[in-house]
Amino acid sequence: MSIRTILAPVRGDGKGESVLDHARVVANRFDAHIDVIHARARDQDLMPYGVLMTASMKQAILDASSAQSETEEQRVRDMFNEYCEKAGLTIVDSGALNQTSNTISWREITGKQAGIIGVHGRLADLIIVPKPGTELGHNTLESALMNTGSRTLMCPDGPVGKVGDRIALAWNGSIESARVAKATLPFLKKASNVTIVTNDADGSSSGIPVTDLQRMLARQGVDTEVLPFNAGDDIGASILGAASAAITDLLIMGAYSHSRRREMIMGGATHEIIEQAELPVLMLH
Repeated sequence: MSIRTILAPVRGDGKGESVLDHARVVANRFDAHIDVIHARARDQDLMPYGVLMTASMKQAILDASSAQSETEEQRVRDMFNEYCEKAGLTIVDSGALNQTSNTISWREITGKQAGIIGVHGRLADLIIVPKPGTELGHNTLESALMNTGSRTLMCPDGPVGKVGDRIALAWNGSIESARVAKATLPFLKKASNVTIVTNDADGSSSGIPVTDLQRMLARQGVDTEVLPFNAGDDIGASILGAASAAITDLLIMGAYSHSRRREMIMGGATHEIIEQAELPVLMLH
């Protein structure tokens, strides 16, 4: 399935323009529409937990929370409007059925961002989220990966050049790596260079030699190179090092063979790459 709808959550964390930059670059590559969602916090979610207070105190907090949400919404909406004008993006109604390339829409939905993305991301061809720096960011990324079944692009802060011109495809023969290789064919077919980075080139661990992957991709019109690496204790750093050596602008990999919480405690490639990556990473669970 090609990339026609890109879901991009934004909030007042200073990362909204970076998310929109990455969404715009990818949308231009695929003639896709960008569906921007801003999650507005429910007033009751901002109430202090476990604190006894009078009805008047509760109402005062709810009123203050509502005013804060209104201010936040307006600030993010202003950023969105200014960005679209600067980037030459045409804003269309989010309910329009026939959206064309270089279009973008805005939706304001009340609720927690992770929950909203976990539901609305299920019909997106691609979800773009910022590299997490807070628990909210981690929750949103995990929800996109674990609850939607959609391809998810984690983007770093900073200026955006090309995304997907030179790709590193991480391979270890696992179900996750096989699934993401097939699901990201639209990216792989448009790339000028695809390098498979692997610590299991001969298939001794997985039973699938990398030549089998190359053969499958070649039948789809994707020519590849192979860059083997020796994985030490830090598999995530080894993958990123191989991607850097191949001079790539996008890393594609399967995500979370275990739960995020287990990986945070026990260690795992996905967790390490999320923490250390300085390039966009396209993942699928």
